[in-house]
Amino acid sequence: MEKCAFVSEGAGRCGSRFNCREVEFRHPDYKELSVLIFLCQSHFMGIFGQSVGVKDSKLPLEEEKWMELMVRNEDLNYRRKLADTKKLVRDGIGDRDFDWATWYALNQRILEDLKSKLKILRRYQCRFEWCKQRITDFKKMYIIRIYPRTQTDYVNLVFCCLDHWEVYKKRIGLATLKGKLDQSTKKATITLDAYAPEKVIADI
Repeated sequence: MEKCAFVSEGAGRCGSRFNCREVEFRHPDYKELSVLIFLCQSHFMGIFGQSVGVKDSKLPLEEEKWMELMVRNEDLNYRRKLADTKKLVRDGIGDRDFDWATWYALNQRILEDLKSKLKILRRYQCRFEWCKQRITDFKKMYIIRIYPRTQTDYVNLVFCCLDHWEVYKKRIGLATLKGKLDQSTKKATITLDAYAPEKVIADI
């Protein structure tokens, strides 16, 4: 059974086997820099959050679930409004004389905007909480794949650069770091020179 890989400065490696969940760091260019680890329930939720919507949460799972909840609620509001409008139109001027095109354009806007924001969050936006940069180069996308509930139910967190991807490695306590970990920098510059074998990079 897998053990939690979380490392804290004072207590060392956690090693708990309680409800461990898989966390996979996927490097876009070098498989040897990809890492697969497990985190116990406590450390997993402390870093990635729970699979519940929490308003204004900076934890990625809670942020995503909150956006899903907003979409779901707005979809229900839209369906109710549509049903009410159809009844009023049938009882009033009738479908033939009602401007449905304008109604749809006005009333679908909020729902479509929320759906678009959720799609961007999941696929195109750096998930480091202080960045939020839109990702355009999908071949250079750094990914953390997490499994909140089961081995078939996963969530991909995408990052714009090595440094922001490795912020989560640092939070877990992994020593296999290549970036600068300057969390105030929005976009890090990295070249192939960073992976040259003759250079020695100290563990942080």
